[in-house]
Amino acid sequence: MEHLRSRLDRDIGPEGHSLIINLLVTEGERRLAGGFTNLARDRAGAIVFGDAFKYALNELDGPRSFASGSGGVTALRERLLEPLESQLEIRPRKPLDHMNLLATVNRRVAAIDRTVSPFCHAIFTRRRFRTGTGATERPFLSQAKALRSTGRSSSLGSTRGH
Repeated sequence: MEHLRSRLDRDIGPEGHSLIINLLVTEGERRLAGGFTNLARDRAGAIVFGDAFKYALNELDGPRSFASGSGGVTALRERLLEPLESQLEIRPRKPLDHMNLLATVNRRVAAIDRTVSPFCHAIFTRRRFRTGTGATERPFLSQAKALRSTGRSSSLGSTRGH
């Protein structure tokens, strides 16, 4: 990870842009979460960015939810992750149910924070891959965006889902 951090310092840091990279790692039965960022708080508490990246990776002792990026502060402040957290211990659960819940939380954050798009793409990766299995994914887009992304056209008078 030190190699990646030094590349971020060299290639991204001097450009003057903020960046957050989230890492979710599985290693056998171990689960780790962390990331890289060049964001920090100054002495007055304001968020600032610099040209040096910090890196952290910590082992998780159980299921967790997290929020990051421009909507992360809103999600945490408004307690919008609570519906997600209440589902973490429920087993078995269907990937699509969890992805729908993620999309719902995303839309709730977007209703409060204009920097967040109400549309997202959720991916569920299985704990263990078997031959013929992989990730389950689904875009959560407006009807207009969904049609544009598939190359289909339609007269759009409503964007309500089915």
